Amino acid sequence: MSGEGEGEKRVGELQDGEVFQALAHRVRRAIIRSLAEKGERSFTELMRDARLEDSSVMAFHMKKLDGLVRRNERGYYELTDLGWRAYKVLRELELESLRDRAEEVLKEIKGKEQVTKEVSRPGPQAVSAGEEGVKGLTPTDILKEVLGGGRVWVDRSAPPAPNVKLEVIGSDITLTGTVSESIRVQGTARRESDATISTSRDEARITVKGMDGEVSVPEVNRLEILVKGGDLTARNLKLPPNVSMTVLGGDISMNAVMRELSNLSASVKGGDVLANILVEEVRQGASVSITALGGDAHITLRVPRNTKVVKGNIKAAGGDVGIEVDESLSDTGEDVRTLVINAKVIGGDASIKVTPKESGRPPSNQNARR
Repeated sequence: MSGEGEGEKRVGELQDGEVFQALAHRVRRAIIRSLAEKGERSFTELMRDARLEDSSVMAFHMKKLDGLVRRNERGYYELTDLGWRAYKVLRELELESLRDRAEEVLKEIKGKEQVTKEVSRPGPQAVSAGEEGVKGLTPTDILKEVLGGGRVWVDRSAPPAPNVKLEVIGSDITLTGTVSESIRVQGTARRESDATISTSRDEARITVKGMDGEVSVPEVNRLEILVKGGDLTARNLKLPPNVSMTVLGGDISMNAVMRELSNLSASVKGGDVLANILVEEVRQGASVSITALGGDAHITLRVPRNTKVVKGNIKAAGGDVGIEVDESLSDTGEDVRTLVINAKVIGGDASIKVTPKESGRPPSNQNARR
């Protein structure tokens, strides 16, 4: 009897893990919310609801929702019982955030007035002031401030630097390239101080906290990205030869061009990296490395045909790693460039796919899986 109870507990823990993994990314939250509030939807409709343009990115997130979303007999998507449970959790988290924001707003605006707080449910009764009230503000004014998020517009710029470090904390950021000679951060945040740029002659450090917006950077020599509990989407980006991505409970989605590949690394701990990169040139002895510890990392590279791909250190324990290399990539001829692939997976999932960038016959892959 006790064994059955333990088994049910493990199943419940597994389901909870699926629910919170689904809610960890804004795209998956949007899909769940759309299906719950609009009913069954087509793949295209869900892409529009999630504000996505890339079908491969959408397919990646739909795969993550396996068990929460299903296709019905009409070919439309709908929530499963577990999906409805995820929606309920999402609404509870949103309500909790609203309550927390109400308390913060009251603290910020009360000044020297005495204010009593009562945050019970979203509505005109959610916040009440004391008998004297808050000077110049009614309970309805306070509620509007809460629902509006009390956010400010931030617009910062700084001169370029050869090396850029970007730290994204609890934010939803679009990273783009720019033809201008400056780094720029724009968007909404709780406070102006939640977005900072500090620069020296060799390095620029960009930090955004709880921000929704865009970061633009000119071409640099090295780019380091750290995401903690947030989402970063890279678009129209020209990557430098050296790029490192670290995700701690967040997500990176990237479609980019790399002018010359020297070193590309992705380290994921409880998050996701999905990167599709066109490489214009590969340096001799270049490397691509993935470390997945309880997270997923999937990188697709389109490289010149004179690239010879070599598997270096490949380890998998409690996870899967897949390496796919198009057989048309040459290891003979003049000016062959060696690209070394390394992967370490512990309790996660990782894949690296390498195809020629030139158009031609459909690729034929040699698959290796350990």
